[in-house]
Amino acid sequence: MLTRTILVVDDEPDMQLLVRQKFRKHISSGIYNFHFAGNGQEALEKISENPDIEIVMTDINMPVMTGLEFLEKVNGSPNDFKCIVASAYNDIDNIRTAMNRGAFDFITKPIDFGDLEATIEKTLKAVEERKLSKQALVERDQAKASEKFKQQFLANMSHEIRTPMNSVIGITHLLLKSELTEQQHRYVSMIQAASEQLMSIINDILDISKIEAGKMVFEQIPFSPSTIATNVKNILSMKAEEKQLDLRVTVDKGVPDQVIGDPSRL
Repeated sequence: MLTRTILVVDDEPDMQLLVRQKFRKHISSGIYNFHFAGNGQEALEKISENPDIEIVMTDINMPVMTGLEFLEKVNGSPNDFKCIVASAYNDIDNIRTAMNRGAFDFITKPIDFGDLEATIEKTLKAVEERKLSKQALVERDQAKASEKFKQQFLANMSHEIRTPMNSVIGITHLLLKSELTEQQHRYVSMIQAASEQLMSIINDILDISKIEAGKMVFEQIPFSPSTIATNVKNILSMKAEEKQLDLRVTVDKGVPDQVIGDPSRL
């Protein structure tokens, strides 16, 4: 069970005893944990010592530092606590000043503890919503940073991987123009087909951002299914020979000589 920590700031000597009596069941069951301060200055010290404080309930008229002065000090604080003002000074000017300085709610003295309990529950709900909102912002920023890092990594890898692959493809083109035996020509053609296929796969992997965004576009170009099948057979034939397997590819007569589509992905 989560214990909610509340700081009561009030210079009345009986306030601490009164709060402990009215909320004794909540305290004994661990629902609430109360801290106490006699003025705004002590409250600032308590907050510094106890970062888990979620609610500060403060009076207005106090020595050393008043409740309104305290509100001005903590207004805009990065802490997740919210302030409730509990005071007999319930004129409109005090209420307006308190709210302008960041108070979440205002209750009047003498305190109706049933009303105070409802106000505390409402305030804790607002604190929780604020925490969740801040966590969502942190997660969003982390996701943006991660995405930026990934894009930078992919951009670097794109260059590092494509450069040697382009060299392999370029060399196979040159080899195919040179004097080769029939077997050598077949092997180099297989290297060329495998290299081009690998380059296509690499391009897809490195372009993962398009896939994630649902913007991957399939090519619509004419190609020969028979040629694709032959290329696949050539790529796999070396492994087949190593395992002493006879790999054969047969293209059905009903398959058209040319179709429109994406040959690399096929």
